[in-house]
Amino acid sequence: MTFDLQIDPQALAEADTAARWYEEHRPGYGDRFREEVDRVLSRITDHPTGYQILNGQYRRAFTRRFPFVVVYRVRCATIHVVGVMPTPVDPAAVAALLQARSN
Repeated sequence: MTFDLQIDPQALAEADTAARWYEEHRPGYGDRFREEVDRVLSRITDHPTGYQILNGQYRRAFTRRFPFVVVYRVRCATIHVVGVMPTPVDPAAVAALLQARSN
């Protein structure tokens, strides 16, 4: 089955903010961060139900080289990425994020 990938604008903004931070503190790492997020998105697209479940319908996939997690949900044939967050993440912050973006 082929899945469509939709990325919430807020999730894109979170990834861009993190990439800029890495680039400012370690030149070249902003691009490495973006590449790693792209790899995670590719893995999610290949195996959308292969990652840990959060709050019922949401899942999270960790990056390998950076302390970040991609939070997403699968509905029908669509993967909807709702956040790109640093780890460890306060569980209350994740719950608030999911509640705010659940529509």
